[in-house]
Amino acid sequence: MLTTGDATCRRCREPVEAPPSEPVYVSQPVTVAVAPRVETEPPRTKPRRTRVVVQLLVIAIVAGALVTGGLLALEMFAPRTQAPFDLVHRSYPALGFSLSRPSGWHETVRADTVTIMQPDNVRGIRVVTERKTLAAAHVAITAQIRKPPRGVDPIALSDAIGIDSQPAFKYTYLQGAKYVQQWWIARPGGTFLFEFSAPGTSQGDAAILAEQIVDTFTLG
Repeated sequence: MLTTGDATCRRCREPVEAPPSEPVYVSQPVTVAVAPRVETEPPRTKPRRTRVVVQLLVIAIVAGALVTGGLLALEMFAPRTQAPFDLVHRSYPALGFSLSRPSGWHETVRADTVTIMQPDNVRGIRVVTERKTLAAAHVAITAQIRKPPRGVDPIALSDAIGIDSQPAFKYTYLQGAKYVQQWWIARPGGTFLFEFSAPGTSQGDAAILAEQIVDTFTLG
């Protein structure tokens, strides 16, 4: 017979089973990579284009002002020409031509040559009837340009010019202190040599006057 104490002791000696334990979960910190925030500004193409356009306009305005100023300065300080000249028409039927020459100039006609000079002999015109053809004259002048005579400084040779519907060419040169224009004009049986001379210091006026006189040159 068991006493209460024995029963108690027996129970104490019996293993006591613990209730089944549930799994324990330990939370771990999770690191999530977040891309950095990049703030972008809207493109500034339009303001930049505007600045470029404004700069170009400013450059154009400044360049225009400089050109205008240069032209005004050239107009103010450039030497003034004395053209137009007062011309009177003269005819030389024995030589087969006519032209207009400055009034007040005196002239001399000898054989096949007409000489027209300013009273002080500073400027002058000489017209000679030559027997050589225009082609032969051109060959001679070309050779002279290649090997100029002593004291002659060629300036220009202008071909394919028409004078009174006749083929012609012009040769311009300096001879010492003298400026010379030679116009070779074809004519039946030869050529006319129209030669204009003036001081080298007045080439501008001399060229204008020579052009005006040659423009009036007619055959017959």
